[in-house]
Amino acid sequence: MINESDLVNPQLAQLLTTTLQDVMARQTPLDLIVRDGDLQFSGRIIAYDVRSDAPGANDQVAQSRLSVSVAIDFINLLDDTKNFKQSFNVYRNFPASQTLSQVEDVLVDEIVMELCEKVFNRALVQW
Repeated sequence: MINESDLVNPQLAQLLTTTLQDVMARQTPLDLIVRDGDLQFSGRIIAYDVRSDAPGANDQVAQSRLSVSVAIDFINLLDDTKNFKQSFNVYRNFPASQTLSQVEDVLVDEIVMELCEKVFNRALVQW
């Protein structure tokens, strides 16, 4: 996974890659190989953003949102009708009273798992 987002979490690309590999290993009988496989995934992290999300009392921000977007290219050499290029986005809200550094590890783990499940379902749900 290549990280092209303006804001960078240095562990995110590797975490996405290994989590997708883990999801594939747990949910399919397929073997993981480094290259020239029948099913090929490549991807880019296109956004890693934190922003204020919901106004609270006295025009104070009540919550913030961490959002991650990835662009995935999937190639199925056995059935090219299954190929796709698609962006996926997942976000989590957190209290504005907390900093990103206080919640980032937990939120990133949740976001990455959901992103990988979305990619897996899009690519292989018919299996």
